[in-house]
Amino acid sequence: MRHIWRVILVVGLASWLFSGCAAKATPNQPTATPFPGAAQEKKVEKKVMTEAEEEAFVDLIASEKEQRIRELAKEIERNKALEAAEKRLRAHDSPAVHEARKLVEKAEERRASLARESAKLSKQAAVTGCAPGTVVVDPRAVEFTSWVDSVSVRITNTSSSSRNIETSFRGIGVAVKNLCAGGSVSLGFARNWSGSQYENIILIAKGTGERGRIVTEQFSMGLYMSYGTNGVSSQMYQWAISAR
Repeated sequence: MRHIWRVILVVGLASWLFSGCAAKATPNQPTATPFPGAAQEKKVEKKVMTEAEEEAFVDLIASEKEQRIRELAKEIERNKALEAAEKRLRAHDSPAVHEARKLVEKAEERRASLARESAKLSKQAAVTGCAPGTVVVDPRAVEFTSWVDSVSVRITNTSSSSRNIETSFRGIGVAVKNLCAGGSVSLGFARNWSGSQYENIILIAKGTGERGRIVTEQFSMGLYMSYGTNGVSSQMYQWAISAR
């Protein structure tokens, strides 16, 4: 009988010990959580585009607008890099280099100012048919106004080579330099308050013709003073430089 109870006690004790150990081991057992890669795969799935979205994305990248944006971004990056490089370069300037740099920059500003003024005059003179910046117009030959008496002429160079337009009117000299073949320019002259009632304006086209010989052609027009209550006088002419 004692033997039976001893067996029961041993079995009970063993059961109690096993259940206790199992309970202690439970916290350390792996839980039913997703494996680490599962969350990453879920994120990747969100980034996957549909076929239609991919086509739209490719079209957007290839669009003219996007190309302009990217080209502008590259230009901005280049300009910033140049500015940074220039600052580093200036930091090592000697006094002589610093003075020379100022002289060069002043000359560049002067050329840029002249280029802007030339472009402005070319626009006023309505230069057409020639490459930008190649035709030089004297500012005294583009006096277009509706307030005082004036005269204007549209000149077209129908010859096969460039021409200079010269005039002695008011000491102008070369009114137009390098009017290309096929190019056109408009000149205007306004009456000076101290001028006479009539002023004759003579324009001379000069250039190099065939076999290198100098050719000239002349055109004249009058600048009249208006009378009475008829308002201001505004005359317009056309001059086609002959093809020779």
